[in-house]
Amino acid sequence: MGSYVEFRCANCGYQEAQLPVGTGRDADKELKLFACNCCKSVHSTWVVGENAPRCSLCYDRDIRIIEAAPQSLDCPKCGNTAALVSADGSWD
Repeated sequence: MGSYVEFRCANCGYQEAQLPVGTGRDADKELKLFACNCCKSVHSTWVVGENAPRCSLCYDRDIRIIEAAPQSLDCPKCGNTAALVSADGSWD
């Protein structure tokens, strides 16, 4: 079962709500958060085994995996400090 997180930047207003993370019924793959250096976004993508994941928006491989725990991190749009917070809900 997975959960949701939300990314928010108070400086530039960029936000992504209801980003799914975790494993579903198939334990061989996992949804992980990432920041894409190409399209400057934060989203989640499926990671399967040792295969290098791609951005789920622009399909570029230049991504940085982000731990899904609540934390402060740099906004990919403006570079200022943003927040990653837990969101309500879960998925299978």
